[in-house]
Amino acid sequence: MKVLNIEEIEPTKRKMILQIDPDDLTAEREEAYGELGKEVAIPGFRKGHVPRKFLEYRFDKELTKEAFADAVQKSLQEAVKENDLQVIGLPEFEDEDFEKKIETVKKDPIEVAFTLEVVPKFDLLDLSGVELEVEDFVVTEQMIDSVIDQERHKAADYRAVDDRPTRKGDFIEVKLDATRDDEKFTPLIDESFLLNDLAGEGTTDEFDGGFLERETGEPFEFEFVPPQDHVFFHSESNSPILLNGEIKVISEEILPDADDEFAKDCGSDSLESFREKIRETLEGQHDIFVNRRKRGALEEYLLKNTSLDVPESLLAAHFQSLKRRRLIQSYMDGFDETLLPEEEKIKRDLQTRSHAADVAKLRLIFQKMAKEEGLEVSDDEYYEIMSQRAIAQGVQDVDRHLADIDRAGDEDAHKEEILLDKALTALMEKCEFKVIPPKAQM
Repeated sequence: MKVLNIEEIEPTKRKMILQIDPDDLTAEREEAYGELGKEVAIPGFRKGHVPRKFLEYRFDKELTKEAFADAVQKSLQEAVKENDLQVIGLPEFEDEDFEKKIETVKKDPIEVAFTLEVVPKFDLLDLSGVELEVEDFVVTEQMIDSVIDQERHKAADYRAVDDRPTRKGDFIEVKLDATRDDEKFTPLIDESFLLNDLAGEGTTDEFDGGFLERETGEPFEFEFVPPQDHVFFHSESNSPILLNGEIKVISEEILPDADDEFAKDCGSDSLESFREKIRETLEGQHDIFVNRRKRGALEEYLLKNTSLDVPESLLAAHFQSLKRRRLIQSYMDGFDETLLPEEEKIKRDLQTRSHAADVAKLRLIFQKMAKEEGLEVSDDEYYEIMSQRAIAQGVQDVDRHLADIDRAGDEDAHKEEILLDKALTALMEKCEFKVIPPKAQM
């Protein structure tokens, strides 16, 4: 085997031309015949004692094809290793007459060309002397109030009302029909459309406002023009959506008072002791929050300052994975993205693709760091970390859980994630972090 030429056709693509010699094919054929001779059985001969000429008569054409493919693959692997190429995906062979090449290489050298997608060469940043600022995590009264409000909502009761119209904060069930440009607008057509916390924080005033001051059973009709940051916004023609229907059920949320009795239901003696318990819990997570911010600051710095083109197939793989998670999360949130306008689908995919590019780039940086530092994940380390994760998730039988991961063929993927996390930790140790007072915390 000889590498005749390697040409960069794109930052992430190389065209390689290899010379495959007759000796390369001969070596693979002999190895294949050796293995075949041990296993094949032909009437009249003992297993392992079939004459070579019989094997050649029966299997030579098929075996030579396989030997040629093996010779090409082995030559490619050697060339990739010798030239220190990090190949992504499978090589693309040029359209060639392999049948003719197989016959030729039995006597004379041949050339085989393919295109490889590779990780381009790049340098890890020198982080010595780099100082990154991160905000400190300080527990505020607003944080404690927020936790208490979350617990109050968890403990809330809901009561149907029919003696008043809808008002802010209600939970309503609506029979809803919708059109846009005189065509059915399917995302908002529902026999039992649910709206929680009517006109509450984070909702769209123009939309929720149309349901305020409505009586149960009262037909209604109003137009809704989605704002630019809404999922129903059209970049080219943002026509209004015409909504009509009737209120089926009005329910109001009955929140428990934030008092000593509520605190006792939450396992504390008084509201004051409950607030102190929440404070201690949040303060106990101080290092976790600050470390998370340090990681985020470092990742942002690496993305901004590392010059690296991400191979398209790697980007595509991360995009598909992230898109699948996004669709599952949307479904769990009760929203079917397939009903969105095409412009919104494209917008979401572009955002996901941008995120995928960042994820892939960081992954390549961490992989190189792990290689240069000689980082590894031992079996004991893997077992300990995965056991801790399983216990945190409430898994009862940890050994069975890990065995299921192994049977599913996911152990290597988990080991790589642990390795990349070690690489990030190693990178964090190479730079300095300045913890500054928080500008604002909610």
